[in-house]
Amino acid sequence: MSTTDPTARATDRLANLRDLGGIPAEGGRTRSGVVLRSDAPRTGDRPPEGIEWPPRVVLDLRDELELNGAPHPLAAEAEVHQIELLDGIHSAEVSYPLPVLYRLAVERAADKLVRSFRLALEADGPVLVHCAAGKDRTGIVSAMLLSAAGARPDSIVADYIRTDQNMFRVLQRLELDD
Repeated sequence: MSTTDPTARATDRLANLRDLGGIPAEGGRTRSGVVLRSDAPRTGDRPPEGIEWPPRVVLDLRDELELNGAPHPLAAEAEVHQIELLDGIHSAEVSYPLPVLYRLAVERAADKLVRSFRLALEADGPVLVHCAAGKDRTGIVSAMLLSAAGARPDSIVADYIRTDQNMFRVLQRLELDD
């Protein structure tokens, strides 16, 4: 189904998907087709246009509660790794402001960040990094990967901010899951 299909809905495709390639880095730009970041794929999503799909490896940063026991929609096509990045840090009972949450993720989930880095480094094809919205947990892992690739700090921040323009559609998709 193409994006010009009149029956296509904005909620049946990833709302926050982008390739981390082409971002200004020391000595040039990051390579395209290596790491993708996104909100959570859903069963029935249309394949994205202009991006190699499906990815070979998926890093799902959501926790078990968010998954509701459902298999990952890309499990039959990709090597899916669930890495509960904020497990034991953030919950319905304990919530932190974002700057504190980011700091705690680096301090308390370093092993999970290293695992994410290794899986991305060892992948033999495109890697998709996602959480529910593709903003905070995905932003932490994306920033780490971009930094390791030599991306300029202002470019990493600019990539993170790009999610703002996608949040309306991300929230629409999240409401469908409730």
